Amino acid sequence: MKKLQKLFVITITVAVVYTATLVLQTKKDVKKEPRKTFYVAVHKVKKVNRYVVKYPYVGKIAAKRTSQVGFEISGQIESLVFDEGDFVRKGQKIATLNVDRLLARKSELISKLKSAKANLELAKLTLNRFRNAKLGVSFQNLDEAQQNYYMQKANVSLAQAQIKTVEVDIKKSTLFAPFTGTISKVYIDLGQVVSLQQPVIWLMSNHLLEAQVGITREGIDNITIGKKYPIEIHGRKVTAVATAILPNRTSMSRTIDVIFDLPRLEGVAVGDLAVFYTKYTKQKKGTWIPISSLVEGVRGLWSCYVAVPQKHQYRLVAHPLQIHAYRNNYVFVESNLRNGDYVVSTGIHRVTAGKFVQILESQP
Repeated sequence: MKKLQKLFVITITVAVVYTATLVLQTKKDVKKEPRKTFYVAVHKVKKVNRYVVKYPYVGKIAAKRTSQVGFEISGQIESLVFDEGDFVRKGQKIATLNVDRLLARKSELISKLKSAKANLELAKLTLNRFRNAKLGVSFQNLDEAQQNYYMQKANVSLAQAQIKTVEVDIKKSTLFAPFTGTISKVYIDLGQVVSLQQPVIWLMSNHLLEAQVGITREGIDNITIGKKYPIEIHGRKVTAVATAILPNRTSMSRTIDVIFDLPRLEGVAVGDLAVFYTKYTKQKKGTWIPISSLVEGVRGLWSCYVAVPQKHQYRLVAHPLQIHAYRNNYVFVESNLRNGDYVVSTGIHRVTAGKFVQILESQP
């Protein structure tokens, strides 16, 4: 029994010594592990007194000529020659009205004209007879014959004018294209009765296009009428000529529309977006830093981390910023940054103010 107790004590002692040895060895190994250093990429600050920014203005493509074409008289649609999307040339017939009533009216007036001419001839003969008579004709009869002649002559002129009016209406019962273009919309159908100046089609000259771009007063000052400017449409740049600056300011955007004359383009439709870029130079002290350097601050403000040297490492300090412009993934900021300061440019989400780091590289 004593031997078993002695063996048990020896076993426990060996286990305790072995465990203590392992713990000491582990602590020793931990102390030997080197401390990890956190590296950050930085941007070196270069202060400037002004900045140039390229600002886009977005407008739309419009047809130089567009019109809602309709008849000058009322009537019933008898024929439609073209449909939506069809291309028409200037002077081509587009639609016609039924002219049966006008033709009947013309026939009626022609008969009226013949009757008026017959009455005029009779009045002329009567007047000549009274003038040639030596006796038996009073001045009253002569005056009445003369006035009747003038009245019948006026009736002939009236009938002729009425016939011309009907002929003009018959001519206007055919609608012709006022200019070359494409029919964008047809508003009526066959058999429909249209009123005076009611739109029949919407015609636009889609082969002659222009860009209408709303620009601020600062941008207007940089535009010269007759000068060529680059316009971006569907990602491709085309050369356009500034032809007009409208005198009014739009109520919604408070911009002024500038008209740019475009060359003939394929694959461009009315209503497409057109982008006009202009450059501004503003006098403002500040610096350009990467947009990836921005850190969201309190109350919607922005800041950045500056690596401040301390002995053999750098300590991150937050600096508040005021953003003025954006260009190619860089922002122009106004702050208390100094020339030569190192602004953390990447990995902002992995660091905080007060953290000690090392500079990995310096970006210009």
